[in-house]
Amino acid sequence: MWLARSWSRWGWPRCASWTSAATPVLERLAGSLGETVHLAVLEGSNVRYLDAVESPRALRVAARTGAMLAASCTASGKALLAELPDAEVAALFPGPAALPRLTERSITSRPALLAELRKVRAAGCAVNTEESEEGVASVAIAVRGRPQVPVAALVVSAPLARMTEQAAWLEGQLPGAT
Repeated sequence: MWLARSWSRWGWPRCASWTSAATPVLERLAGSLGETVHLAVLEGSNVRYLDAVESPRALRVAARTGAMLAASCTASGKALLAELPDAEVAALFPGPAALPRLTERSITSRPALLAELRKVRAAGCAVNTEESEEGVASVAIAVRGRPQVPVAALVVSAPLARMTEQAAWLEGQLPGAT
């Protein structure tokens, strides 16, 4: 719950330029965790990274500010997709076509994605282990505005070797974690 409380303690931005207002929150979280932190939004079946603060460590995940990736291959995308009803998710990924594959671990079918989103809903957070890039792991939560509508995802990303060490602790800090 620490991560969820951080948003209220440090203040979720409530102004027209909420991405720039979120930067101090990202900076504090990146400083506390020592890893790269991103803010992302859902754009159709993709996520766009709006802002990031990189880890100060030499081995780190680079900021992806401005980049778009397939939502089905990212923790941020899965966190935001999990906020939607299955019918809306299915509409974003219509037909029998395979979902985008960024790595060998990417989810490539709609039934597999829907099953993963059920796990995300139960856990309160989404995890990406080498689904968007080899050697990278991420944990994300949906950030809700008012009235409890998801507006963005907060993502912590790290090299897989380090995230493996921190994943159990980090997931225990997220809302919905047991």
